[in-house]
Amino acid sequence: MNDKQASSQAAWALLMEGVAHARVDAHRLKHLINRAIRLVEASDEKEHLYQVAGDIIVGIPQRLEHLETDLDRTSLALSKMGAEFLTARLSISDKAMVDEAVESAFGRPTPKDSDVERLARKYMRKAMNVWVASVPETIRHVAEALDKLSGVEFKKFPHFYQWEWSGDHSSITYNSRQKPNQILVNGGIRTKAYQWFIHHPDYNKFSKQPMNGGPGGPDVWQYKLK
Repeated sequence: MNDKQASSQAAWALLMEGVAHARVDAHRLKHLINRAIRLVEASDEKEHLYQVAGDIIVGIPQRLEHLETDLDRTSLALSKMGAEFLTARLSISDKAMVDEAVESAFGRPTPKDSDVERLARKYMRKAMNVWVASVPETIRHVAEALDKLSGVEFKKFPHFYQWEWSGDHSSITYNSRQKPNQILVNGGIRTKAYQWFIHHPDYNKFSKQPMNGGPGGPDVWQYKLK
């Protein structure tokens, strides 16, 4: 039994170390990607770069964010698993010292997930209201409809805004600074983002152009106001 517990602890330690190293590498990669995006934004050929590689410029930060989320989720699961045997090894005084140190550094435990999600959505809605009043009316209608959808996450990036569907990671992206009269739908014809947009009342006010594709057809669509 003791050998089994020791093996479990060793395996947990190795997993934690691997996740920690991967998280550091992801953080370094994020800096490199941000630098590349800044170079694209400063380039005289910026519009051309977005036309020929818009899915890559937008897609790489998205995928990296998904990777970071997966690593954070795994790290949280491992920390909960490790807490059981670490707690068993500490004395009562050591436990009290850890609890006091954590509380002084991070405060009391966070609210329930539902409260956190509600507060986050309220904040994101306020962030949206800062810019939706200045965009074309048709796109504003689309943005307001997206904000009301359940299961769609609103994300604000330095130069664009995005609504992402959980499950298939399809999304709708809007760049109010560089391309105020168009939106990008990231996903094939069977994805949630594509299916939602083609059924929106203002869909016919846009002209559609596929940006790229593979064997299954285009997976990035450019919609420009007519």
